[in-house]
This record gives sequence, C-alpha cells and structure tokens, in this order.
Amino acid sequence: MKLNIKKSRLEIHKATKQKALEYLKYLPEELQEYQKGQDLYGQKNYEITSIEQLIRSMEDSQVIYFGDFHTFDQSSKNLERLLKNFFTKSKNITLGVEFVHIKHQGIIDSYLEGLITEREFLESIQYKESWRFPWIHYKVFFELAKKNNFRIIALNSEGSISERDKKAAEVICQHIPIGHDYFFILFGELHILPDKLPKKVREKSSKQFRDIIVHQNLENLYWNIYEQSEQDASKSLVVKFSDHEFSLQNSPPWIKYESMIYWYENLCDDPEFDLHDYIIETGLKSFNGNIYENFFYLCKKLNSTLDLKLENEELENFNIYDHQSLDIVLQKLDDNRISEIESTFYQELIHHGELFYIPHRSLYYCSSYSINRISILAGFHTFNLILNQAPIPQKPELQVAFFCYLHYLGYFSSKIFNPFRKTDLYIDLVKNAKD
Repeated sequence: MKLNIKKSRLEIHKATKQKALEYLKYLPEELQEYQKGQDLYGQKNYEITSIEQLIRSMEDSQVIYFGDFHTFDQSSKNLERLLKNFFTKSKNITLGVEFVHIKHQGIIDSYLEGLITEREFLESIQYKESWRFPWIHYKVFFELAKKNNFRIIALNSEGSISERDKKAAEVICQHIPIGHDYFFILFGELHILPDKLPKKVREKSSKQFRDIIVHQNLENLYWNIYEQSEQDASKSLVVKFSDHEFSLQNSPPWIKYESMIYWYENLCDDPEFDLHDYIIETGLKSFNGNIYENFFYLCKKLNSTLDLKLENEELENFNIYDHQSLDIVLQKLDDNRISEIESTFYQELIHHGELFYIPHRSLYYCSSYSINRISILAGFHTFNLILNQAPIPQKPELQVAFFCYLHYLGYFSSKIFNPFRKTDLYIDLVKNAKD
C-alpha cells in the first residue's frame, strides 16, 4: 500500500490556510509585519525539551506571556493545565487577559466577588460586541480565579495594534510582582513576540524582573520539526529557543485555521451569531455549512494517501446529515430495510452525539463537524465502498468484530489528518461498556 501521508497533510494545511486567509484579505500592514515576525520561527535554532523544564523556567520568572489564537480552544486549555501547577498558598497569581477592555476592570472584580451573574458580566463588558470569540475558551479562568482566589486584570484598549500593546504594557507594569509571585498574561500570539509587547513592558518598567514567552503551535516551526522527524512532529512537544522563550507544539497548524474558518463562517452567515448563547441554547457546536464539499475533499485525500484506487464517482455516493436534519435521519431509520433493533441502536447513538453510518444506504450522520470527526466518517465511507456497501453482519459476535474494525479504521483515518488525535484507552472502553 502506497502512503502519501506527508503530502496529504501539506495539502490539507494549504487548503485550510488559504480558506481561512480569504476572510483576512485586507490585513492592516502593521498586522502583516507582526505575522512576518512569527514566520521567522521556522528558521530559528531550537531544542526539544520537557514540560518539567518549561515549568522550572516559568517558576524562575515573574511575568509569563502566553500566546492566544483566539478561535482555537487549545490555546486556553494549555494555559489552564500549566496554571494549575502554580496554585499554592505561598505564591500569589495574577492573570492579565486581552479579551476585556481596561475600562471594565471593576466589572471583572464584581463578577469574581460573586456580585453579578455570568450573563450580567458578559453583557456589562459588551463581550458579544467587543470580542465575540468563544467565551467558553475563557470562562474556565474565572472559575479558577474564584476557586483559587487570584485576580484577573483587563488589558484591552482601542487604537492601532502598537497603541494597544503600549497601553497593555502600561497596565502590566502596574502589576509586575515582586519576589516569587507570578503575573500570567494571555494575549494574541502575534503580540507576544519578543520585540512587541514584552519589549514595551521592559522599556516602561522601573522594576527588575524576569519574563518568559510561551508560544503555542507555531506554524512554520511545525513543518521545520516535520522535516527533521515526522515522528517528533506527531508528538506533543515543548520546544526551547532560549531560557526565556519556548513553544508548546501539540496541534498541527491546519487545526488552528479550521477553528478560524468555523468562527468566521458563522459570523458571516449570522452577524448576530454568539457562540456562547448558541451552545447554552442548543448544547451543540455545528460550524461548517459546506459539509458536503469538506467530506468529499477528505475522502479524496484519504483515497490518494492510502492508494485505495476508488473512483471519484464512487466516493461521491453518500448522504451526510447533522443534528439540523434529524427529521430526515429519523425517517430513514424507519425504513423497512432497517430492523427495529438497528433503528433503536442508531437512535441511541444520535442521543449520545455519536457519529455513524448505515452501509447499504450510504447514510452518514455527524452531530457536529470538525476535521477530526469528518475524517473518521471518511474512513467509514472508504471502508464501506471497499466492502461494496455490504450490510452489517447479523451474528452478534461478528457485529462486535465489524464495529471494532470499523472504528479502528475511522480513527486511523483521523490520525492521518491530525497526528495529535487521541484514542480511548482500554480502561475507557471497559468503563463505557459498563455504562
């Protein structure tokens, strides 16, 4: 079997990036210059280090910058994980955030003191109008602050990018800790380049302090690592540029761009779109309107990567639905070619938000779309075609073997497009079986 995994990943990356950047056709020149500075990290010398080394370097610093890709939840999750290492009685923590304007500092304090509700807080800081990136990415920090009694400082302001950095630097300088306390700063990934916000803080501060910059999932660095070692590129890595500059690499770059596409597509389709309200009201995330094109594209890439020699006409033979088409899916499950046991089984999968396919109908269901989930279905689809749309076996023992093998192929497919994709452990399977 001929594998073209690298080529497929490159093409997925290029296509996703191109689509994402179509929403940013009129980037300000200043932002383009910031971007050029980040691109240089594909050429910088680095070494692979450990998470323990990163934590030690953070512990030796007072000011800790974390890069945020606003539409990508991995950025805030990484900070959340590391932040928990610093919750001790002997250390005071402050967290500076870009997503709240400095004029709303009093509202942050009131929310942390429990004087206003979450919705009152969001309305008071005009989150929907001023920031609009997914609130669920940042909500956890307020929960942690309430539980661990640390302060959150607003850092956003109006003006050009450099003017905003300048104002943020002034606020940061007011809160730089003395001794062994820590000031974490979550700010846009382009702002935390050494010669941007960190430089302005050093220039304005009269205090002596140590700082550290923690980038996240640098695009060109990923491909640099990939050229050196495909195996390393598929791991979660901590990269060290110097004692004061690191990068967490635990996601391929196209996943970041995918998150950006989803956000912009919802914003363009509905200018009043608010992800937080949407999830509260529906409990679901459904971002991409053009699911047919995305699914077909991934099926073609999987076909070429694994050299399956399936024709495009075969690959196009599918119907894919999501939670917005539940009526249609349920009608199809009422078909007399589907037994009552099978219909009940598929309905249970729907209720649990699982994805599935019905072989002899070429029907695919995905409750919410992402490259991870769609690529699993792409694996199902190619497997279905190779089996010539054979029905599911009737004997229980054969059904178990069929579905185990099916999901093995689905996750293998997902792993091709996202090497950081995690699968359930054996203990997880045992727990799910008992539930």
